[in-house]
Amino acid sequence: MNKMLLLRGVVLLALLACAVSTSAANYYFSDGGIYYRLTTYNDGSGVISVENNGTNTYSGLVAIPDSVEYNGVNYPVTTIGYQAFKDCAELTGVKMPEGIKMLMNESFAGCTSLTRITLPSTLRTIYNNAFTGCSNLMDIICLMENPVSCNENNFDSYNYNNTILHVPGASIGSYFSTSPWSKFLHIRAIVTLDEALNVEGGNIEFTDEGDYPWVVKEEDGRVYAQSSNSGIHSSYSTFTATVRVTEPSVLSFDFKAWGESDPSNPNTNYDECVFMMNGTSIFRYGARDNDWETFTVDLNPNITYRLVWFYHKDVNENGVGDYFAVDNIRIVSQSHILLNEALNVEGGNIEFTDEGDYPWVVKEGDGRLYAQSSNAGIHSSYSTFTATVRVTEPSVLSFDFKAWGESDPSNPNTNYDECVFMMNGTSIFRYGARDNDWETFTVDLNPNVTYRLVWFYHKDVNENGEGDYFAVDNIKIAPKSIRGDVNDDGSVNIADVTSLIDYLLSSNASGANLSAADCNQDTSINIADVTALIDYLLSGNWP
Repeated sequence: MNKMLLLRGVVLLALLACAVSTSAANYYFSDGGIYYRLTTYNDGSGVISVENNGTNTYSGLVAIPDSVEYNGVNYPVTTIGYQAFKDCAELTGVKMPEGIKMLMNESFAGCTSLTRITLPSTLRTIYNNAFTGCSNLMDIICLMENPVSCNENNFDSYNYNNTILHVPGASIGSYFSTSPWSKFLHIRAIVTLDEALNVEGGNIEFTDEGDYPWVVKEEDGRVYAQSSNSGIHSSYSTFTATVRVTEPSVLSFDFKAWGESDPSNPNTNYDECVFMMNGTSIFRYGARDNDWETFTVDLNPNITYRLVWFYHKDVNENGVGDYFAVDNIRIVSQSHILLNEALNVEGGNIEFTDEGDYPWVVKEGDGRLYAQSSNAGIHSSYSTFTATVRVTEPSVLSFDFKAWGESDPSNPNTNYDECVFMMNGTSIFRYGARDNDWETFTVDLNPNVTYRLVWFYHKDVNENGEGDYFAVDNIKIAPKSIRGDVNDDGSVNIADVTSLIDYLLSSNASGANLSAADCNQDTSINIADVTALIDYLLSGNWP
């Protein structure tokens, strides 16, 4: 027994010696308006925690650095200390750096002006009541891939029912199944600034600058970004991008803006929504409360543009409105815009995309503006453009075309150079030898199907460039016509007979739906269609 006690004593002394060798010393100091505690160890290492300043007077945005210097040595900031920001009613935001590992008890309790907070990916522990009383906390962005285990009392029922919890997309399942995070009714995947600002498929890279990063919002049927410095005097909320284009292009974006100006002098702005290019203000709005609208500006080739969007809040703290919202930023070459103008029927809005090394070119002739392949005489090449469309009712896609390809005269089914139109990977037409005047092609589209449409000219291994083109114009999608509905009023009756006869007597197609007028479907419109229409009205069946 005595030996056992002696052994325990030796172990205890060893542990005490170890504790002494790693004993900590604490130093309290302030820097840049933030109060800290430095804990140092005998081995020379140390860590810093953010501490309560004793008067609960932290206000506005507090940006915590990732390290702080003390007596000439930099130490990492790893902890938000006990009651560090408790009851700081005027605290609007805290920027925590990567490296923060712990939030101590009641660290943000009672921060009633805190609306949004980002928890760094390095966070590992949240102690009790960290966010209780944060009655206006609407967004928590958790960058941790694995949800931190903590007590339910870290948040109030208000937060669980109303606050949106944003988490990494791949981690949604983990958060849904881990308490207390699973108690949040609103858990969403984090949307990046790039995803929110770019038009779908866009790849411009954006950078937040300053203390008030733009925030991703979801409403108005869209996901977009908005400035975050509402009501914070003398502040800027800014994001930027740097772009360079190689051909004349157009930059466009959607925006909503609210600022403040002097009603007696609308040219004097206080709060401002500003967009700048290379240091020059392109627009600057003060008083404004608009619905979403689109702004466009030309970009010249071979110039590097620094683009800056910002909301400037002046010295007043009125937070009514106070925002700049931006969405769907895109850069499109002038040639792409011309391609859309050339291919769409007038008033059409199908978006076409050039693909490959030989873009289609816009041409003017035959009394029309149209687009034509550009790879004549270039062996083993493709000149391609595409579109993706979806309709909600039975519809008809139509377009005008002229085509010239090459085939084996002895075997017309063998094509060399080809003019091809495809839908969802299936060839709808494929022409070899052809030299036609403009004609119209139509094909039915089924509702609620997404169609990838591809037009291309394929030049084979020969380099003979004679002809070698595919020309397209007047692409449109229209609801499918009702057979016999000549006057296009949605029903078939005796008025359609009158309209058809008027057309045959006058050859005036105004007011007549000619695709519906071919009642006997023999591809021509004549008196036989009148007979077929009358027979249908008498019998209820088409002949």
